[in-house]
Amino acid sequence: MRRLIFLTVLVLFASLQGCKKEGNLNLVEATVVIDCTGLYLKVDGLDYKVCNEETLANYSSGDKVKATFVKIKDCTARAIICDLYHPYESWINVMKVE
Repeated sequence: MRRLIFLTVLVLFASLQGCKKEGNLNLVEATVVIDCTGLYLKVDGLDYKVCNEETLANYSSGDKVKATFVKIKDCTARAIICDLYHPYESWINVMKVE
């Protein structure tokens, strides 16, 4: 009986691990940063380049927002606007903004 309970708990734990989502799905405080290289969210001193910039179209550089986002590997909506280098942690897609 103890063995059956142990195996059940083990299977349940393993199945919950498979449901873990990648990225940050909680609302976090961020600052909008806009320059000629694109649009970024600054979170805890780190810049994250926004791929779906239209989600922040109504915001200006310096605005404080609460946002939910997920990290992505690459962005196909890239447009080179200037030759300025702006270091960033990763590409993100913004899911929600308040």
